[in-house]
Amino acid sequence: MPHGGGDWAKKGGVWTPGAFHHTEGGVARYYLFYTAVPKSGPERHCVGVASSKKPASGFKAEPKPLVCPPKRWAIDADVTTGPGGTVWMTWRDGGAAEGAESALSAMRLKFRQDGTVDRASRTHVLLRSDKLTWAHYKDGAGVTVIENPSALYNRGSWYLFYSGNSWPTNYYATGIANCGAELGKGACEPMPGPQKAWFSYSGPKKHLPAKMRKYGLPGNKRGPGAMDVYRARDGKPWVTWNYLSDESKRKSRTGRLSITGKGSSADFKVSLP
Repeated sequence: MPHGGGDWAKKGGVWTPGAFHHTEGGVARYYLFYTAVPKSGPERHCVGVASSKKPASGFKAEPKPLVCPPKRWAIDADVTTGPGGTVWMTWRDGGAAEGAESALSAMRLKFRQDGTVDRASRTHVLLRSDKLTWAHYKDGAGVTVIENPSALYNRGSWYLFYSGNSWPTNYYATGIANCGAELGKGACEPMPGPQKAWFSYSGPKKHLPAKMRKYGLPGNKRGPGAMDVYRARDGKPWVTWNYLSDESKRKSRTGRLSITGKGSSADFKVSLP
């Protein structure tokens, strides 16, 4: 990978990478969607993309970022496949945020045979943090955070998994929203509503109150977030997530995702393999 993410980015590394494998015109490539700081303009974070025919080397970054808002951050890019082979990218979109809130957006991508990637749709704002009670709970960071979006299409509906609240605390948790049959056609609706996180820590240390929690995760670790949902080779859904360890360092786990029902009535649970 070129220094700092390519010619457009400052030196100092890249972060929050999202990996994706795609075949276009019979040519298979590996893609990394990542965050870096641009060399010019106001201080902000932008999403770039690099590609290679090898999974662990030879990545070439494109000369310009894919998303670069005039203010705040574009971070946490994640890419997934939907109906008809369409490919979508979700990210935390500071350019769409208002005031002390956060926003999550999506857009459809276009892949060319030469390995380059471009927009194939306008930006669609999927979710804002303003009405998410659990994301505001005892949050003193100044901006109410939702981040790490990861989308999944299942049985005719799109679902958005995301993190909320302050990541170094026990209150950081994972939410799920129902986005309907077409991603970007209207706002996503939080499940089971804006008052509750879907997966969270339940104590004995400080935690979200019971009225703001639906389910726990295996191990009941503190601050579960950054949940990424994906399908294995057999098509079954899995998730990875991270949490605060007893040493207050973030570690990761992997589990099977079970889905029952569909639409706004769908239910999601996680078990260890």
